[in-house]
Amino acid sequence: TSTAVGSVLYQLALHQDKQENLYKEVASILPKGDMQIDRKHLDSLKYVKACIRETL
Repeated sequence: TSTAVGSVLYQLALHQDKQENLYKEVASILPKGDMQIDRKHLDSLKYVKACIRETL
C-alpha cells in the first residue's frame, strides 16, 4: 500500500547508511543499460526484501 511505501521511504531518509546499503545492492545486482530484469535478479535482492518485510 501507499502507507507502507511511505514508511519505507521515511525510514530510509532517517537512516541514510541503510539507504546506501540498498543502493549498493541494487547497483551491483541489477543489469546495466537496456538489459531486462528477470526473476534471478529480483531473487538476489536480499537486503531490499528484508527492508520491505521489516516495514510490513
